[in-house]
Amino acid sequence: MAKGEGSRGKAQDFLSDIFAPVRDELAAWELAYQDVLQSEEEIFSRLCNYVLSASGKRIRPALVILSAKAAAGRRLYPEDCRPLIKLAVSLELLHTATLIHDGIINDAELRRKRPAVNKLWGEEYSLLCGDYLFSKAFSLLSEITIPEVGARISSVWRLMCEGEARQLMLRHSSALTEEDYLKIIRAKTATLVSAACWLGAHLVEARETIKESLGSFGLNFGLALQIVDDCLDIMGKTEEEDKSPGHDLERGKFTLPIVYLLQFLPREDRKRIDNFLKGERKGLPRVKTLAFTYRAVELALKKAKTFSDKAKQEIGPLPKSESKESLIALADFILERLAA
Repeated sequence: MAKGEGSRGKAQDFLSDIFAPVRDELAAWELAYQDVLQSEEEIFSRLCNYVLSASGKRIRPALVILSAKAAAGRRLYPEDCRPLIKLAVSLELLHTATLIHDGIINDAELRRKRPAVNKLWGEEYSLLCGDYLFSKAFSLLSEITIPEVGARISSVWRLMCEGEARQLMLRHSSALTEEDYLKIIRAKTATLVSAACWLGAHLVEARETIKESLGSFGLNFGLALQIVDDCLDIMGKTEEEDKSPGHDLERGKFTLPIVYLLQFLPREDRKRIDNFLKGERKGLPRVKTLAFTYRAVELALKKAKTFSDKAKQEIGPLPKSESKESLIALADFILERLAA
């Protein structure tokens, strides 16, 4: 068995169980997602097929439908599912487009253990592919005539762009604070997850309090998800993730473990990390060792657990249902990946 294959299989088994209440809806989503990625232009068809073959865990589409079911308190009818699936496809297209653009910005080598789109087709075609996916996403959103959907997603997209710009401005800056970091990942990652949950509830006409509870669940879940990903980058356990181990460090991108580490280090070691993040790549093993020695990774994981626990608390008032239990299990799953 290849390295990481067992942990990937275990993770997929966990997710299969978690997604059981929405298995049929996710199957319909999969068909719709494949269909929307077809193009008459050969280059886009090739790019989109490559993107489709490297797709991830389907967490965002599942969140849309799980949130809708948890909020509705009843079975979903075909008239409920049609806009939900369009929304879920749109959000996954937006997420995928941002990953392609991030790959260009960060000069990514790998995504899910395969060459990144920008490495196979170059920056020009990759940029066009990202833009093409954005256009597909907003075209689908325009078909959902329910108020607030387009406005909410447009606001989220603005925040994501602002978060990316803020991260670029603070790259290589050892002055980055925990507050700066959380503001960046809230904008880049958590707002989209929050929108998936809030809009899922909105499309089934849930009460305002339920929508807000699910939106808060998504925000805290998204924060925990990103912090865990950043810890995995330090730990080198990214065989099943989006990039090669240490990629963020090598690109001079500060993550929460590094923010914590810089708070504890004596001057000499802090200077070494400053130099590393400004271009001295030979220091990567030392940086990772220091992150564990000073318990920076442990502290970051505790912060992730705080957000995961908060996410579960936010949906406590929702009526008991299989979908609610799946949301709770998903919040636990992001931390369980560390043991895979």
